[in-house]
Amino acid sequence: MVDSKVRNDDALGWRLKLGVIVPATNTIVEPEFHSITPAGVTCHTGRFPLKDIRISSNNDFERLVADIHANLDRAVDDLMSVAPDHIVVGVSAESFWDGTDGAEVIRNRLAEKTGVSITLGSDAARVALEAVAAQRIGVLTPYWPVADERVRQYFNQCGFTAVRVTGLKATSVIAINVALYWHALRQNGINEPIPGFGRLLKNL
Repeated sequence: MVDSKVRNDDALGWRLKLGVIVPATNTIVEPEFHSITPAGVTCHTGRFPLKDIRISSNNDFERLVADIHANLDRAVDDLMSVAPDHIVVGVSAESFWDGTDGAEVIRNRLAEKTGVSITLGSDAARVALEAVAAQRIGVLTPYWPVADERVRQYFNQCGFTAVRVTGLKATSVIAINVALYWHALRQNGINEPIPGFGRLLKNL
């Protein structure tokens, strides 16, 4: 059943206006989120530039994360012109980088800056795994080993056992984009089932 509560006077996003931050090169998050969006919810995308870094080593990946860090806040500032109710940070690497404490610092900084609640990839993945009662997990990433180790550290700090980080040894699969969108909707009281995108959005 659709929650008909009117949150604001936006003609299309009357239930929820989501701000979504992605790198300028990302072509997946925006259309995937639009395909999931329920009635009364709109997504408004802000993009930030990334230097043309060819990723061929751990050092390259570390430079990429530093570039994300340098550009994220400006992108969030620019996005605030649409007055979002909630912001999804649609780039996950930085949110895992310094473990649970680092994720908390990012979330709190952005929430204080914007005055709205924030969904990070690391938070969304953690809450989604808790929702399906996962304990031993496998994580597939597009990252280099230096980042895979950060991901392992994060999930271990959260109380999971990361069996593998570059291979799949789990009974359930949770995609980061689906987890991000699910987390943002549920944080804002939008709980109706959305079929076609897995167990999270359909049942939880």
